[in-house]
Amino acid sequence: MLGPYLRDRGYRVHITAEPTHGELGELARYKTDLYQGHALACLIAADRYHHLATEIRPRVQQGEIVLCDRYVASSYVLQQMDGVPLPFIESLNGHADRPDLAGHAPHRRG
Repeated sequence: MLGPYLRDRGYRVHITAEPTHGELGELARYKTDLYQGHALACLIAADRYHHLATEIRPRVQQGEIVLCDRYVASSYVLQQMDGVPLPFIESLNGHADRPDLAGHAPHRRG
């Protein structure tokens, strides 16, 4: 909802998500029966760094606002639930760009 809202006000906005729809992201998204724990954490981190290099940073450099559904905070939660120790997750994601702003979607009742 934020992307269209900002676009309607004249901002240049790029909407993206993680895992991405690239090769690494597709592995992370659809092969969780094969990859779990540390291996999945590494795969998601690799997808994130590729995403940063090929999509997020170039868009930011072009002056766009980048809205990303899921990012590093999701890794902290989901990968710990998968049994990966927090220090390992922190070390994997330690060089990822920090967002200028982070939030969460409100809980929807339905």
